[in-house]
Amino acid sequence: MLLLAIGAFVLAVAMALWRTPATGTTLWAMRMAIAGLAIAALLGALVAETLARGLPLPIAELTNVHLAWGLGGWAMMLLVGVSYQVVPMFQLTRPYPLWFARWFGPLLLLLLLAWSSRLLSGNPWWLMGVALSLLLILSVYAGMTLWLQYTRRRKIHDATSMYFRLAMLSILAFAVLAALSILHSDIGADPRTAVWLGILAFVGVFVSAITGMIYKIVPFLNWLHLQRLGAPLTAVPNMKKMIPADAMTGQLRLHILSVALLLAAVWQPGLTRLAGVIFAASCAWLGWNLVGAVRRYQAFRDQIRATVLHC
Repeated sequence: MLLLAIGAFVLAVAMALWRTPATGTTLWAMRMAIAGLAIAALLGALVAETLARGLPLPIAELTNVHLAWGLGGWAMMLLVGVSYQVVPMFQLTRPYPLWFARWFGPLLLLLLLAWSSRLLSGNPWWLMGVALSLLLILSVYAGMTLWLQYTRRRKIHDATSMYFRLAMLSILAFAVLAALSILHSDIGADPRTAVWLGILAFVGVFVSAITGMIYKIVPFLNWLHLQRLGAPLTAVPNMKKMIPADAMTGQLRLHILSVALLLAAVWQPGLTRLAGVIFAASCAWLGWNLVGAVRRYQAFRDQIRATVLHC
């Protein structure tokens, strides 16, 4: 049922992405991302069937390839593609260099296909080279994003830009630790290394980046919908009024604390429950901020409609 649901989603999105008259690097990145999701879903289903039916397939290798396509081919490809629009638009940076925007997606896809060859051949030197190359291009993306933020026109750092900065720093930390685990067998054999990498990827990178985008996209959509109600521009509130800056900054600080505690809990298990509670509280605060944005939108909408009807 899960595979059917994902398949229906992939089909609907793929048809929309191929039929749209829009062009640009973001569109192509999204097309590659939806293909990555389809491959990850099929590999995940194959892993599940192997576990359930005892199929004679290399379960560990299948899991590694499935994880690479899920995190790299789907999540990271989508994040990078959206960054081409979100970072310059909302963080007022220069656009990503055209050569980077054109070649990052195809290169990532090519390296993921090379990584998938481990299902057929287990040459350790080949796999090491592919893994290090993947980590290198991820580091280039993170470093370039940080550089664009550093050289941007607007020097004020709000919660949204800091969230993105945390995500990029987490990518760099992930790349360094993953490279060390590849080059030093003792580090790679320690099970705590895999947990650290998971926390950095899921919480440090994707939760941070998605939250930062939400804090810009939701107020923008509120403002856009209010503007379309037909009221004068002076009656449409500023986007900054949709979610108070103090609320976003407070939730950001709690999120940073949760990431630090989750990482520390890998070596100090006594911190696990505290880290979990702090992370849950941070997510709940995010939800509360979004509920507040909806309520403010509804209040402004009602005011504008009343004004239009009165006129």
